Amino acid sequence: MSGIIEDNLNSVGSVAAWQNILNGCGYMPILKITGKMDEATISTTKRFQTDLGLAQTGTVTLETWRAGLRHSKLPGWSNITPPIQQVVIVSVDQILALAPGAKSSYVEAFKNGQAVFDRYDISKSSIRVAHFVAQIMHECGALTIQFENLNYSASRLPEVWPRVFQPTGPLDPSEYARNPEKLANEVYGKRMGNDNPGDGFRYRGRGLLQLTGKESYAEATQILRRTNPLAPDFVAQPDEVIDAAWCLEIAAAEWASKGCNALADKDDIKAITRRINGGQIGISDRIEWVKKTKLVWP
Repeated sequence: MSGIIEDNLNSVGSVAAWQNILNGCGYMPILKITGKMDEATISTTKRFQTDLGLAQTGTVTLETWRAGLRHSKLPGWSNITPPIQQVVIVSVDQILALAPGAKSSYVEAFKNGQAVFDRYDISKSSIRVAHFVAQIMHECGALTIQFENLNYSASRLPEVWPRVFQPTGPLDPSEYARNPEKLANEVYGKRMGNDNPGDGFRYRGRGLLQLTGKESYAEATQILRRTNPLAPDFVAQPDEVIDAAWCLEIAAAEWASKGCNALADKDDIKAITRRINGGQIGISDRIEWVKKTKLVWP
């Protein structure tokens, strides 16, 4: 075996075997057996090297390999290398073909997006990718919307919130028309964790899946910090939700936490929409997006 492990499953020193060794050493998060020196594997390799006092290169030298073999393993670990987990590739070119007018911050997020798709198991199948991308395309207007548009006319308000505005609700829509801040504080205030004055507007929809409500911002913080302690506190810094460094991961974390991967496996767009939207608003457009994304990821 050469000084750097071979990307060959038949080799004792294959990348897949090294990923299995790191998993056996107890490093978290558990690495997917991709057979590639991807971002996650390089990062974990550096942690391993630091822990054992080796040069932190991220490259698996013979010294690093031998240290991995000698390291104590978790109970039940097997030295038989598991099969490589194939993943669906999501490229920036594919995203831009669907959304040529995408905002630059969203494009930047997808440049480093494959690791996010892999981490949240979206890339395990084409149908998961197709449904995930379709939902974000609808929610953020083909990657052109960062903040929820609450600039509604008086006639439109009763259609969106019939229980709130006349004629079926108690409030006069003309008092809230074209006033996004007042509207958000009315329709989102005192729910979804929005317990302070102004929280409705402060935690209005943002990002790829239009994350809404203080509770959701807090949950996003907790989920991302499980794998990245340096993730921002999105409650304290809500605008970080649209930053290129975090927007895709927040959307993927929300998707996974709501069980949408399993629903995508069933090709159940209505159930997915209910989890993401809370109802069936925009279902026709979401269906059209799924038709488009399935052509990209058949």
